[in-house]
Amino acid sequence: MNNKKRKGDTINLNRLKRHKKDINFDDVIDKFKNKNGRVRTVDENALIIQALAYFQKNNMSLDQACKECEIMFKGSTHTYRSLWKYFEETGDVNIYETYEQRGVQPHKILEIYDMTNEEIDCFFEFAFEFTIANGTGFSVNDLANFLQEEKGILIDHSTLIYLLHEYNFSWSDQPVYYGCQYQRDRIIELKRFLFQYSHAKKLELENTHIIVATDESWANTGTNFESSWIHKCNDMNPDNCLVCTKYITLANGDAKTKISKLNIGKRCVFSHCITRQGLLVEETKYDGFLKPSFDELENLNQKLNTCEYIIECGNDNVKDYHQQMDFEKYVKWFENRLINTFNCLFPDKKAIIFLDQCPFHMVCDGMPSSSSTKVEIMKYYQKHNITSIQVKRFNKNEEIGPTLTFDIENFNKNPTITNPNLGGPSKDEMYLYLFLYLKKKKPEVLEPVISQIAKKHGHQVLFACPYNPNDMPSEFLNSYVKLMVKQCCRKNRTIEELKNDIRNGFYGGITRSKRQHINVNFKMASGWFDKVEENMNREIKDILKMENTDLSNLWKQNSEYNLFSPFLRISKTQKTLQKLSKRFVIIIDNESQQFVNL
Repeated sequence: MNNKKRKGDTINLNRLKRHKKDINFDDVIDKFKNKNGRVRTVDENALIIQALAYFQKNNMSLDQACKECEIMFKGSTHTYRSLWKYFEETGDVNIYETYEQRGVQPHKILEIYDMTNEEIDCFFEFAFEFTIANGTGFSVNDLANFLQEEKGILIDHSTLIYLLHEYNFSWSDQPVYYGCQYQRDRIIELKRFLFQYSHAKKLELENTHIIVATDESWANTGTNFESSWIHKCNDMNPDNCLVCTKYITLANGDAKTKISKLNIGKRCVFSHCITRQGLLVEETKYDGFLKPSFDELENLNQKLNTCEYIIECGNDNVKDYHQQMDFEKYVKWFENRLINTFNCLFPDKKAIIFLDQCPFHMVCDGMPSSSSTKVEIMKYYQKHNITSIQVKRFNKNEEIGPTLTFDIENFNKNPTITNPNLGGPSKDEMYLYLFLYLKKKKPEVLEPVISQIAKKHGHQVLFACPYNPNDMPSEFLNSYVKLMVKQCCRKNRTIEELKNDIRNGFYGGITRSKRQHINVNFKMASGWFDKVEENMNREIKDILKMENTDLSNLWKQNSEYNLFSPFLRISKTQKTLQKLSKRFVIIIDNESQQFVNL
C-alpha cells in the first residue's frame, strides 16, 4: 500500500468540479490553510459549507454558525466566514441546496482504500506524538478515539488492524509495567497510597486542601526523539520507508539516515508543580507568568512566587539525574519556592504535596542509612539517648533463645555464638532495634525531612507508590515539556537555548516546525489528574479486588490508612526483613516487635 496511488482525493475533487466548474481549486487550497499549515481536504471544506448552511437554516446568523463550526472543527471563525463568503460569491445554488437538504454529518465512515494521503498523515502524526508523550505504544481504541474525536472520522476495528499491519506496526498483548510487578508487598504499598489519595481527594472536594503534584526530570542539549516507537521498520534504509520518512519530518529533519535515541550534550534538570488549575506560579498583569532570570532561579536562598526550577548539571558522565539534584538544593527549593508560592497563591488553603519516593525526597535525619557502619549507627543511639538494646536469637534448630541485653559499652563488640552475653549486637540488630524503638516512642523523627518541613507550614506530603508513574500527573507534565524540547532540537544547541526550550515547554512557544506549543493550562492539568485517577480506579478494581468502590468512597473515617499518619519507611526490602526475622526478634518494653511488613 505504501507505493499505491490512492484515489480518494481525485474522486472527491472531480465530484466537486462537476458542481463547480469555475472554481480555481489551487486558489482554494492556498486560501484555506489553518494556522498549523495543514491544507484542508476538499471533503473537509465541503463538510464545513454543509454545516454552515444547516446552522443558518436553523435561524442562526453567519457569525453564530461560524462559532458552532469552530467548536465542531476547531480552527477559527474568521476562516469559516471567509470560506462561506468564497462559496457564496461563486453563485452556485445547487451545491448550497445539496448541503442544506442533507443536514450536518460531522463524521464520515472510511474504508482503507478511501483514506486520503492527508488522513494517513493524521494517523502517522498521532502514532508519533502519542508514543513520544507517553513513552509507550497505543491501543487500537486510542487510535479510533483520536480519529473520531479529533478528526471526525469513523473507521471500523478490522480496518484499523489492517492499517496498522500495512505500515508495519506491531503491538504486544502484555500489559506494560514500570519496575516491580505487583507482589504482596507492592500491593500493600499501593493500597496505602490509594487510600491516602482517596482521603486527599475528599479534602480537596471539601475545599480545604489542594493537591499539588511535582517531580523532577532532565533534558540534554542533544535530546531528540527516541527510538521507542512501536513501528517496526523492515527496510535497512529508512529513506525507503514511508513511515520512517514521515517520522523524520515530524522530528524536524534531525534524523537523516536512521531513527535513533539521542540524549547527548550538556544536561539540565528541571522541575515545576501543577494543581488541577494549572502551573503553580504567580501570573503577572502584562507578561502572563512570572519568569525570573535563570540566575535568579538558581539562587535557591531567594524566595520567589514560582515553582519553576531549571539548573545546568556539572557532570555529563552521570547517567542518573537523581545524582545531580542533591538533597540540600531540593530542601531549599521545597521551602523557598514550592511552599512559598502556594502560600502566596492560596493563603486560605492547605497543600497536599504529591510526589514520588526518589532518594532525596526520602532523606530522614532521625535514622542512619542501611549502609551505615556500627560506629555511625551508635551516634544515633546517643542522639536519641538509647543506652541498651534487647534481642532474642534463633539457634540452629530454629528455637528462640533467652533475652539478650547489650549496653552501649558492648555495641562495638562482635556477636558470639558460644557466649552471646559476652559479645555484642550485630549491625542488623542495632539498625532494626533503633527503627522499631523510634517508631514506637518518637515516630515523628522517622518522617522524611520534607514531610517535617511541610507540616511546619501546615501542609502535608503524599508519597506515591514506587515504580507507578501512571498514577503521577507530574509524569504527564514532564513528558509534555520534553516533547517541546525534542521538537526544538537543533544542531549545536547551547545550554541557554535548552533552558529557554524547557521554559517554553511550561509556558508555551513555537517549535522548529512553526507549530504552537500551548502553555500548561487548566484544561490540560485537570485532564492529567482525571487520567491518573481513572487509572487508580482501575487499580482499585483489578489489583485490590474491591468491587463497587472507587476513589470517591474508598477512604472512610475508620480506614486503616490515613493521610495524616506519619509516613515511616525502612530502607530494607521485604525479602531481607523476612530473612532477618528468622535470625532474631527485637524486644522493646518486654514485648516482641514484628518487622516483616515495615
